Amino acid sequence: MAYHYWNNAPKEVAFLRSPHRHLFSVICMIPVIGDNRELEFFMIQKDLIRYLRHKYELKTFGKSCEIFAKEIKKYLDAKYKRPCSVGVYEDGEKEEFEHLSLMDIHCIAR
Repeated sequence: MAYHYWNNAPKEVAFLRSPHRHLFSVICMIPVIGDNRELEFFMIQKDLIRYLRHKYELKTFGKSCEIFAKEIKKYLDAKYKRPCSVGVYEDGEKEEFEHLSLMDIHCIAR
C-alpha cells in the first residue's frame, strides 16, 4: 500500500492532486537463458518485495504508475543485467501483458 498524488491533474479530476491510497500491483517479466531455472522465481519475488517495501510502502509520492514502473524496471535491469518489462497497476486493475515487448513500460490505471 502506498499513497500518491498528481500535482498537475486536470480540473475535472482535481481530487487526484491530494494524496490518496492505492494497493499497487507489480508484474515483472524477466527473460531467462535456457530451461533450467537460471533465475529462481521465489528468490526474485523475495528480493523485489524487499525493494518495494523499503522504497514505497506506506509513503506518499507525487509519482504516477509510469514513474513507479520505470524506477522498478531500472532496478531489475541493473540487478539481473538484462532488459526486463514491468507493469504497475492500481487497486488490482490489470490487463493482459502479452502485447508488451521486453523494453516496454506500461501503466494501466482506471
